[in-house]
Amino acid sequence: MQPEAKPYVRSLDVLRTIAAFLVIFVHIVVPNTVTKIGLFKDTSLAVDFFFVLSGFVIALNYWGTSGHRQVWGYLRARFARIYPLHFLTLVVFLGIECLKLLAASNVSAAPTSPAFSDNSLSALVLNLLLLNAHGLTRTVTFNVPSWSIGAETTCYLIFAGILLITPNNTRRITLVMCSVIVTGSLFALFPQWHRTNYGVIRGILGFSLGCLWWILLKSSVLKNKTALDVRHYLGIGKLRILSASCLIFATAGASAIFYGLDYPGIHLFALGIIGFCALKPANPIVWGLERVGHGWFGQISYGVYLWHYFIIWLSSRVLQQVLKYSSVWTDGRLTIQCPEWVGNVTVICILIVTGGVAYLSFKYFESPWRRRLRPRGFSPASPDPISQTTVDNWRSRAKPKGSAAV
Repeated sequence: MQPEAKPYVRSLDVLRTIAAFLVIFVHIVVPNTVTKIGLFKDTSLAVDFFFVLSGFVIALNYWGTSGHRQVWGYLRARFARIYPLHFLTLVVFLGIECLKLLAASNVSAAPTSPAFSDNSLSALVLNLLLLNAHGLTRTVTFNVPSWSIGAETTCYLIFAGILLITPNNTRRITLVMCSVIVTGSLFALFPQWHRTNYGVIRGILGFSLGCLWWILLKSSVLKNKTALDVRHYLGIGKLRILSASCLIFATAGASAIFYGLDYPGIHLFALGIIGFCALKPANPIVWGLERVGHGWFGQISYGVYLWHYFIIWLSSRVLQQVLKYSSVWTDGRLTIQCPEWVGNVTVICILIVTGGVAYLSFKYFESPWRRRLRPRGFSPASPDPISQTTVDNWRSRAKPKGSAAV
């Protein structure tokens, strides 16, 4: 018997890939026109969009999971998705540190930072264990973007714990609401913790908001569209739904206040755009995203996110060693001193190369390893058939009126 296909909202994959490309501009080390535009000045906020989207999608697929066997299958599936590429890119950056040792004796090829200084043995162990966003290091190490992978892994484990210890939806929702309250309070008391070395708190907050958002949208979409009693299925009444709604928007709104310019309402924006794509599939923009998601573009987000920092490092070495442009450290980051037109060309090349490498990575590395490591016959949707009903409702309205059949 073939396992059921998991619930799937294809437009969200495209949004994830777009967000991954936006993160690239945070790490660009050359002067260019794009990063002077206000919208691109702090695209690190796209990571918080990832967290909210991840919580939404995980709840969509696994909220009804129960029992040790199903929860273990969920954890194996997530491990198969994230760890192989994380490990590969970590090995690549470990190789860079080894190259720095070899280059240290050559003045002309001397590295810009000492080998194994921040990227020490202890940092390597923390990265291997995905504990690189838990306040155990003073800065991000090795493949810098991977801190969010460590944070998200912790979110997966917490979610699995909630699935195991809670027999009904009422308690599950209560625990997710508590995680929002606790992490939101921690940020209010310790605003400096939103930085990447405490990124696990940042991740849990966004992830929990995404989970609650799925619960509320599910009840909204299915109301009067199915014979199932949604409130009975969820085990919650109107008061609990109202409480969850108030908590979501109060916390998301408070993030814009407590975090100031660092978080200009990013959680509210993430909730809004995810909800729009989920509930308005007939909108031409969302329908267009769905069509793009049929191809490779919706599949390369993880590769774009984990490979781009290496591509940027490689481009900086070409500019320094081949084209002989100097570099300076400003505000804790390396900046290549080159004309802006050279920087613009470099940015375009980085985007193209990163997309190409991500595609090859997905096709020849990520997908094969996912097939090897993912548990056979595991069906995340089977314990929660209402999830697929919801997605079917969304997708049945995904084609705009008058359009040709797909």
